[in-house]
Amino acid sequence: MTFTIRNYNKNSIQKRSQRVSPLRQRMIEDMQLRSLSENTQDRYIKGVKKIACYYKRSPDKINEEEARSFFMCLIKETSLAADTIRVIFFGVKFFFKKTLGREWKIFDLIRLPQKKKLPVVLATVL
Repeated sequence: MTFTIRNYNKNSIQKRSQRVSPLRQRMIEDMQLRSLSENTQDRYIKGVKKIACYYKRSPDKINEEEARSFFMCLIKETSLAADTIRVIFFGVKFFFKKTLGREWKIFDLIRLPQKKKLPVVLATVL
């Protein structure tokens, strides 16, 4: 299965509220209860949308093995930045753990790529 990234418009969650599924509405409410910012909410929703588009079905129908395969593909076969993968991971993790109440071991197993930091350069003062 190949992985494709689709660009989504930057509309806020509230602007799209008239066509929100009950499952997405539940996730939005769960994020609001946790006082997550609108930007974080939007990014988490997009992360869940990516796994749903990858399997072409509702995300609540995805099982743990499929989530594992999705993240293997995401980490190994894409050139996404570490921060992008991190946001997708935490969005999907929030959805399955908090919204659906699924305690999957895969979320504890996955180690996300680390940011590449530039070395500290010490300069001498003349």
